[in-house]
Amino acid sequence: MNYVFCPSYGALFFALHLRNSGREASVITDNPGIRKYCRHAGISCIYFDYINIPALRPHRAFTVRRRMDGIVKQIGVKSADVFYLLDNTIDISAFYLARKWSKKGKVYFNVLGRKFPPYRAEKRLSLSFVARHGLRYWLKVFLGLDLVFLELHRSPAFGIDGKFLEKNKIATLPLDRSLAELQWEAMQKGGVDLGRRDNLISSDGSLAGIIEQDSLTETYKSVLKLPHQFAAKHHPQIANRHPDEYEKVFSHLPELPHYIPVELVLGNVTRSVISVFSTSLVSASRLERLKAISLLDMVRWHDPSYREEIRAWLKKESQDRIIFVKSLEELDKLLGD
Repeated sequence: MNYVFCPSYGALFFALHLRNSGREASVITDNPGIRKYCRHAGISCIYFDYINIPALRPHRAFTVRRRMDGIVKQIGVKSADVFYLLDNTIDISAFYLARKWSKKGKVYFNVLGRKFPPYRAEKRLSLSFVARHGLRYWLKVFLGLDLVFLELHRSPAFGIDGKFLEKNKIATLPLDRSLAELQWEAMQKGGVDLGRRDNLISSDGSLAGIIEQDSLTETYKSVLKLPHQFAAKHHPQIANRHPDEYEKVFSHLPELPHYIPVELVLGNVTRSVISVFSTSLVSASRLERLKAISLLDMVRWHDPSYREEIRAWLKKESQDRIIFVKSLEELDKLLGD
């Protein structure tokens, strides 16, 4: 049996690919949105609550160990059972589960999507440095994890590297399709009919520390005053963990279910997809009938150089098909054409 760990929707597309290829696949997740989608789509899913381990509470690692050991026992992992780990950042539960699984079954790893570089901007005399490395030490003691720090949105995040894979006898998964290709396959085979919408506003995940919140809110308020029809699709992260963040801004709009991957609802959109830098823009850019419109230049960034890094990534992934608007007037004209 194949088991795919899906902390986010990127890995879910690999699980859908396995199913579309006629292979059995079960999802393991700590994401409530993915659990809800699996119920909707009839996909076998093992769910556990997300376990946060703050630097000052390393003892929560015991909760990770207890729950992941419980999943291995619940499944009854055997040598023929395969576990897919498709992300190398953040999720300590996944790293421990992969380590535990590798003692009984087969584990494959690769990064499906963006690959994050090692984190270099360390200030060794800072309290945050001491706290991070202290937690890293306790995770090694309590869970047997040798973790590294990777750079995620200009901040450090726990990750794994080649040494972790070698130590735990985890094999590299040959990927013959990119995330974009897996998303395209899912769009072709699993669209969900929710009724026609002209323009879809697809909100990003948490942008705290990246974009000024007041700027983001005011920009969307201005956009929604334009004389066009809009519907909203919240990012699952916002809907799951920050339900009130955009509620006032979008409360009057028709809302598409947050738990369904945006790629599977694009068939309902007739004119455009609008976002700051959500990957939904990349997906929409592949459909000639849709305009993929980024508000990247209409909001205030804490670090303008990071904005340019995101712009370059969006251009590359969309083959330069995303439109970057600089004003409401420009956006209004695009939506009216």
